[in-house]
Amino acid sequence: MVTTQLSMLDGIDTDPYRLYWGDFVQAAVEARGQRDSAQWRLGDLAAQVVTVYGQNDLQRYALEIGVEYDTLREYRRVAGAFENATRVANLPWAHHREVTALDDPGPLLADAAREKWSVAKLREEMQFELR
Repeated sequence: MVTTQLSMLDGIDTDPYRLYWGDFVQAAVEARGQRDSAQWRLGDLAAQVVTVYGQNDLQRYALEIGVEYDTLREYRRVAGAFENATRVANLPWAHHREVTALDDPGPLLADAAREKWSVAKLREEMQFELR
């Protein structure tokens, strides 16, 4: 029997093949209670579910953890665009979501963190950068 330690799911070197479906569900339910990091955690868990069980089981996973399928896919997309090392710790997930289309979002995220930009301000600056 495998016992789950949530720290197993936090690390970059996680081996998702050692986990069972129930472990993923339990970790997601716990993550939903953590407001600040829930989107990152759910995105990372969704990526691991797809790795272990395949894309087709992501919808079943979303249903079991009580998250809309499209929402979970979006969490996964953003988490995949920003590995742990490239996430700006003092910026919310929403800021990262806004810049996923950029080739090099790092400088803009750094400015947003330093200047304490809102998501709206980040969007405005991003449009200025794209001109």
